[in-house]
Amino acid sequence: MKRATFLFMAAAVALWSAAPAVAQQSSGARSAGVAIPANLAALLQSNPNGGDELSSAIADLLTNDPAAAPSVVALAKRGNPDQKAAIAVGVLRALTLLRATNPEGARVIRAALRDADPVFRAILAALEARLYAETGQGFGRGDTLFFAGGGGFSSGGGGGSGRNPFVSPN
Repeated sequence: MKRATFLFMAAAVALWSAAPAVAQQSSGARSAGVAIPANLAALLQSNPNGGDELSSAIADLLTNDPAAAPSVVALAKRGNPDQKAAIAVGVLRALTLLRATNPEGARVIRAALRDADPVFRAILAALEARLYAETGQGFGRGDTLFFAGGGGFSSGGGGGSGRNPFVSPN
């Protein structure tokens, strides 16, 4: 538990300090044309510090409409680090529920995450690493979103073993 918390905090500090530079590079060609509905944009304005209200709104939206995931990913690109973290928590909450109730919906969300900016991806990875360390559960093929070889949306790496590299095999 302490190790997972430390890893999350270390990743968050390193990435959030780099957020301005990464944000300029984060506009992907595939997601550049994704429209953000006014109700989603309003969530950022009404939750400038992120928080559970933003996380819950994202989780509810994605649970009820997984096809909204590209808009959520585009919204995260506009958010500040606290908002990105809250959105990531909401995405992971939705994936947790949908994995059991609507696997196709979970797949749609994971596919949309391929267009996420590097900071948002790193936050998701850190949160998933923490969840994996605490529960042994992840979200993609091989049961993790980021760490399984060929699973999730990462482009390589992860050792290909399907195991979380942050958890000791001992």
